[in-house]
Amino acid sequence: MKYLTPEDYAKLFGDMSEEEQESFHVVLLDSQLQIMGRRKLVSLGTSDACLVHPVDIFREAIRKNAKRIVIVHTHPSGNVHPSEQDQDVIHHLRKAAEILLIELVDFLIIAGQDYWSWQEHEDQERHGLLGMTITKENHHEHQ
Repeated sequence: MKYLTPEDYAKLFGDMSEEEQESFHVVLLDSQLQIMGRRKLVSLGTSDACLVHPVDIFREAIRKNAKRIVIVHTHPSGNVHPSEQDQDVIHHLRKAAEILLIELVDFLIIAGQDYWSWQEHEDQERHGLLGMTITKENHHEHQ
């Protein structure tokens, strides 16, 4: 299966939308954006926190020689926006990805039926749409 869009990917993780604990998952991609195997649970936290370290995220990518990764993080609270801690994690993961020469394709937060995508957020910032929450219902209105 090939990685297409953040929305497609959020659909693949729809089964996680009802989780009661925060979690981090990594999906490995090859150079053609083909998904390599199953998603990997990296960290399971509490209802409102989850500790994760770049080593844990990139370990499997290095082992399997993945060229790209997608990170999926759940927010059982229903709040799709990244917390300060999430923003710190994204910053550290971007730095680690640069050093390891593994592309961080996206960082998704799944909260109920909605999601937040770092990739889409960056695109919105460039196009002046910052501040909008992308839901599965209104995603196509903003493309």
